[in-house]
Amino acid sequence: MADSLPDYIKYMLEGAETSRSDKSQIDILQRSLAQGSVSARDYETAWSNFKQCVVDKGNVEPLLIKYTNGMYHPSAVHADDPAKGEKF
Repeated sequence: MADSLPDYIKYMLEGAETSRSDKSQIDILQRSLAQGSVSARDYETAWSNFKQCVVDKGNVEPLLIKYTNGMYHPSAVHADDPAKGEKF
């Protein structure tokens, strides 16, 4: 998607500024670009915001898998119901 983290952040910022992205998302991206990395606090906040957004849209709170390196990945969403998965 990009040659480097700063390039990827710039790409994400362009999309965030033209979409309906929350100001907190843009703030995290701008801080990360300035720092050259995503802080642990901002990473946790971003995933927390993701979970809340999913719930606010009427979905079940997603289960996040946290790997030993600290990275998160959402588990399969509505794997038992393809229609719900597509809506998600």
